[in-house]
Amino acid sequence: MDKVKISIIGSCVSREAFTTVNNPEYKRMYQIGPVAFQTSIVSFLSNQVNEGLIDLPEELSEYKKGVLTTDIYKSAVTQMIEYKPDYLIIDLYADVRYGIVRAGETFITNNPSTLRKTTFYKEKKHDYHIHSNNKFNEYFPIFKKKFAEFMEWKNQNLPNTKIIVNKFRYTKEYMKNNKLYEFDLSKYPYLEKENENFAIIETYLEETYTELRFINNLNAEYIGDGNHPYGITPWHLEKAYQENVMHEMNKIALIDFIENENKE
Repeated sequence: MDKVKISIIGSCVSREAFTTVNNPEYKRMYQIGPVAFQTSIVSFLSNQVNEGLIDLPEELSEYKKGVLTTDIYKSAVTQMIEYKPDYLIIDLYADVRYGIVRAGETFITNNPSTLRKTTFYKEKKHDYHIHSNNKFNEYFPIFKKKFAEFMEWKNQNLPNTKIIVNKFRYTKEYMKNNKLYEFDLSKYPYLEKENENFAIIETYLEETYTELRFINNLNAEYIGDGNHPYGITPWHLEKAYQENVMHEMNKIALIDFIENENKE
């Protein structure tokens, strides 16, 4: 049996399930292909940025430069078409948490770890930016239009690929040294609002696109990982969350396998 081919448009809430730290046996069944890490759905199929328009700050690591260039040059689009994943997993983290920047005829993910470090952003060479927190009524119509384009692109270029939306929520608590702590909400005043935005968008997708699959992480209250290698935040979730993502993914893959076997 061939391994199940996976691609991801999303963040650590999806990608980290496919690591040996969180799910040691995942490579026995899954093969990870192109990943558009921390790229928003709005940005993914927007036009490429003209080369040289956006600088690559020296302070960025090579990894973060890769995240930025993937987002602005949209290189993962062609890579995914060539790879032809069985499943393309998406999450809404970058769309909701980061928002978007308009630059000429394109949209870029407004990533604080990459784009906002550039001279391009600091000198306000972009047209405008929209965040789901304070301009959701402006952002949501753009998202709807871009998601429709995304589904059309998928149907034309990846007709056999199934799209999975990974549903998650921020947490208000984390565990460190066997002690439970609460996040200082003065540092994260947007948690409730953005969790609401996740729910609104997910409901829209469920009602509009019946062909979508969903990984449901809303069946339990997951907490943050106090030892997370990239920092303690409301979206760096505990190992139990990552295990549930894999459990839900396994169920989807198994059901599809059985259905395909029965057809044959």
